[in-house]
Amino acid sequence: MNRQLRLGLPAALLAALLSGCAVPGSSTHQPARLDAATLKLESLPEGPISESWWLALQDPRLDQLIRSAWAHSPSLDLADARLARARAEAGLAQSETGPKVDASLSADRQRYSRYGLLPEPIGNNYYTTYSVALQGRWDLDLWGRHRAELDAALGKVRAAELEGRETRRTLTRAVVAQYTTLQRAMLHKQLATQRLATQQQRIELMRQRVAAGLASADSLDTLTTGRALLSQQDNDYRRDIDMARHALAELTGQAPGALATLQAGEPTAPPPVPTDRLTANLLGQRPDILARKAEVEASEAATRAAKAAFFPDLSLTAFIGLSSLETGTWMTRDARSMGVTPALTLPIFHSGELNANLAREKAGNAMAIAAYNSTVLGALKEAADALSTVSAAQRHLDETRDAWASAKRSRMAAEGRFKAGLINRIALLDTIDNEIEQHSRHSEALSLQRLAYAELNTALGSGLAPRATPQQGQL
Repeated sequence: MNRQLRLGLPAALLAALLSGCAVPGSSTHQPARLDAATLKLESLPEGPISESWWLALQDPRLDQLIRSAWAHSPSLDLADARLARARAEAGLAQSETGPKVDASLSADRQRYSRYGLLPEPIGNNYYTTYSVALQGRWDLDLWGRHRAELDAALGKVRAAELEGRETRRTLTRAVVAQYTTLQRAMLHKQLATQRLATQQQRIELMRQRVAAGLASADSLDTLTTGRALLSQQDNDYRRDIDMARHALAELTGQAPGALATLQAGEPTAPPPVPTDRLTANLLGQRPDILARKAEVEASEAATRAAKAAFFPDLSLTAFIGLSSLETGTWMTRDARSMGVTPALTLPIFHSGELNANLAREKAGNAMAIAAYNSTVLGALKEAADALSTVSAAQRHLDETRDAWASAKRSRMAAEGRFKAGLINRIALLDTIDNEIEQHSRHSEALSLQRLAYAELNTALGSGLAPRATPQQGQL
């Protein structure tokens, strides 16, 4: 009877534990993750991809600035540090999936009670216990909790890697934008200087006409006002040049004055955009979308780990060592001690801790899905806007190129008429000024197209390999 009782009691206790264990709470609504079918997007073959899309702009100075930014930008240093931390946390999670062994060496000085477990002469006396042991523990992870935690940590590593790529993507776009601003400002300043010289010549000629009574003083005032406006524009371009250089210095991890002498190369039009090869599939290569996807997968793994915490946890603990009350017998064979302890841990009542943890992970998964969906929709909008901007910028560039060519022909015709004595020098200067102004408008349109090209490649996450060489921004 006693034997039956001894055998039946552990089984009954285990059954009671299993029946009283903590139970996961009811699941909450989780948003659905967007995909191509949900968005009704076509799946078409992708075009060849070029990670270094800015090379199509054919500017060695720009290439050097981008590579310098990649090497020295503090934002990339921060991304690298986050990746290193994520990898370390993944290493900690992986350590939980395997056995652990510790070594211990101790000398314990203790007075034993006269009325305790050990009788005299040990009881009622001081003794030192010497021990050395190896202790091992292995959690069998029956329900995959530690494996799920490792999957979550590895997902965060993947997300951190992609965040580094995303930082490089946005950094590249910023360098291209500031460099284009520098090109624009330097060319505009050069043209403004030419317009100022032309305006000064017109003013001198008008002074002579006013002095000769051939024109009113109002005409001279109008030209003088125009010169003042041109001087203001020249100052604005000087400021834009300085600010663009300062911005590029910051992006490349340098002091504001480090690029004070930087000269931008002659701007050229970017290569034509192969619109027939632009599909929604290209957006799947954007690092921010891939990072959000990795975060969703990591949160799903964390949710699995939170669910596994509700189930029993079986672990094995073992030790082997030497223990003695005397130094003389410490290292003898009879001083050996060893043992194995299997342990079953079953959560029963944790004051709502497990359910709260599961609810937190589910909410984190919902947030990750919402962030992914928002990033996908934002990427689609950016790509559509960028493509529209590229098309509009190309039309504007063509129009300004035609206007510049027309102004150039008018100036050449005016020079012929001036040599023939059919017009005066003021009329000739008017056509020269008009040509310079049209050149300025064309350079502005060229800058806008380069910016649109950069925005499109940034929106796609990487650039399409060009089919043709870039067109020159000159006549």
